[in-house]
Amino acid sequence: MILGPKLLPALAGFCLVVALAHFRQPPAAPPARSYLAEAGTPALALGLADGRRVLRREVDGVRVQGQPGPAAVGDAWELGSAAKSLTAALAAVLVQEDRLRWSTRVLEVLPGLQGARDAYAQVTLEQLLSHHAGIPALDPAAPDLPAFTGDLHHMRVQAVQWLLSQPPAAAPGKAFHYSNEGYLVAAAMMEEILGQTWEQAVADRVLAPLGLQARPGPPGPREPWGHTLQNQAWQPQDPAAPPGRLARIMAPGTGLLSMTLDGVLGWAQANLRGLRGEPCATLTSDSFRELQTPHDPNGYALGWVQDRLDGRPVLWHSGSTGTFASYIILDPDRDRALVLLANGETPRGEVPGRLAELAREILD
Repeated sequence: MILGPKLLPALAGFCLVVALAHFRQPPAAPPARSYLAEAGTPALALGLADGRRVLRREVDGVRVQGQPGPAAVGDAWELGSAAKSLTAALAAVLVQEDRLRWSTRVLEVLPGLQGARDAYAQVTLEQLLSHHAGIPALDPAAPDLPAFTGDLHHMRVQAVQWLLSQPPAAAPGKAFHYSNEGYLVAAAMMEEILGQTWEQAVADRVLAPLGLQARPGPPGPREPWGHTLQNQAWQPQDPAAPPGRLARIMAPGTGLLSMTLDGVLGWAQANLRGLRGEPCATLTSDSFRELQTPHDPNGYALGWVQDRLDGRPVLWHSGSTGTFASYIILDPDRDRALVLLANGETPRGEVPGRLAELAREILD
């Protein structure tokens, strides 16, 4: 039985009630187009692998609703919060290099912050990434929200300063409170140490050693466009429209990052092997253990959620950007990784839930 109802109020836009049946050897299942109607989105990408081999790799549907161009295997898709595992992995890389500790406090790395409340004085990197820091939402409607200026890192530091001047959303260090903003604070700390943006650091230090790539922002204009459901019809969102200022600042938490199906599947495979204690070119076995071990009874680790499936542990995370959705699940006992990517989202954030249900159908 999958855990999740306890997390449901916190993980907005996620599907947290996932009744997956056990994994088997790759079934002689119909192609991805059989699942496209159930996903309900203009296009769907599906990848299934074990720790070493890709077992299924399929894409069906159109890149842009109302246009004939089909989505392709080599296209990029926006990840949403499924990219939190990349942010947490970047932190693990810096811990491996002794440039950070999991117990490093925010104010040790960013001592120049003005007006930070005492409640945040002991907040650590680990608490930020496990959603135990109590960081509130970055509310664009807040009357005292300043106009963040400068390069991307300096805007993120200014956003962190504003966030830490606000009352905590939950008791720091004590209560679970899902927070994209906590990942923003962690990313600002890492940027300060590295002298490069989160986007570049994830690409260079987490993915490149594995032969994988990521792109900041949405996919390109000749790849799948994101869609929103309006009046029961999918409305394409032109990727040429630049992301808003706050969207770019929040990328480490909200996953404003794009990867191909093969790229996401490769990252899932590395983590699947990590669950078996195997290091990779980026992370040691100790780092994988830290990232994949729950820090809360609800099952949240660092960028992953641990559940139990027929008595076995599995890891998963889903994502939604409002125009794309994603779902990744790892089952180490059965040596399986499944990735589902879609280029549409409903106003209620329902597509990740549909993808979780599709995972059950595909793997049953």
